[in-house]
Amino acid sequence: MDAELGTGRSCSCSICEYDLALFATPWSEYETRVLRAKRHKGIDAVNAKRGAHVRNLVEEITVGVLALATSAGLIDFSSQVFSVFSADASVLAIEATILTAQLVAMVANGFAGLLASIFQATGRATPAIVMSVSQGVLFIPIVLLGNLWFGLAGIIWALTVSEIIVLLVGVGLWFAFRGAIERGLAEGSEERAEVAMAV
Repeated sequence: MDAELGTGRSCSCSICEYDLALFATPWSEYETRVLRAKRHKGIDAVNAKRGAHVRNLVEEITVGVLALATSAGLIDFSSQVFSVFSADASVLAIEATILTAQLVAMVANGFAGLLASIFQATGRATPAIVMSVSQGVLFIPIVLLGNLWFGLAGIIWALTVSEIIVLLVGVGLWFAFRGAIERGLAEGSEERAEVAMAV
């Protein structure tokens, strides 16, 4: 194989697949090995980055599956779980509604937090502040109006309604600032991020 490389023919290495015939000068055995080592090192670096991305994706999927499984388990077995704390039938009837409302609010809050983090990470303070303030500003009137119009059910679902509204506000802000965010991400690099984190 190395003899072929010295004459400028293609490498038969299944990893490299590097065509040395592109170069007009013959290669010495040392130059060939150096070139192959650099090529393999580059492949190892790319594979390491791909592996890190895959590991991150697997971790995120695992967390999502665990959250959904826990939520589904709590909803399915809610009467058994809450019967440990109370035997009152009226309390057990309300708990399923409360649990469902809180789990839906948790999902909306997670996505709203993700959008707020994107705004903060890309240097867009105004939409991040708008989202943070709107969570507090919307909740109080929604609780009061929910109690006035729907009684206990209005209070139970007030957090869910306010979190969904904040999520919709965040999505609207994301669409409004999407071009600026994408430009900022395109200008960024790992080196700039490391320099910023070191400061």
